[in-house]
Amino acid sequence: MKQVQNILPKNIAEEFTHRSLAFLIMDDGQQVKRGGVTLCTDSFDLEEVNILKEALKLNFNLDTNIHHKKSKNGSIYERIYIPKAGLDEIKPSIIPHIHDSMLYKINAGIGFN
Repeated sequence: MKQVQNILPKNIAEEFTHRSLAFLIMDDGQQVKRGGVTLCTDSFDLEEVNILKEALKLNFNLDTNIHHKKSKNGSIYERIYIPKAGLDEIKPSIIPHIHDSMLYKINAGIGFN
């Protein structure tokens, strides 16, 4: 089975909104127990991951890190990590766009502060 390759537009920052960030987190976000969130950008190449990282900085003033992961077949891929401090700052702007069932991904909702 052939893996689908996502294609990230180079001008993503021009259209990247709080709503689109919320949808990205709902779709490809992974809860991090210590309070941040990882964006599973496994199907993007390094250039696209860097474009998305820059868009997060430009549009939301988010400082992020790139984590390198190793797949089962040994290939390396990159994921974007948004630390707790940055996520906490942006939460009020993205929560209105996140379905209640997905609030756990950003450590929000029932049982979270």
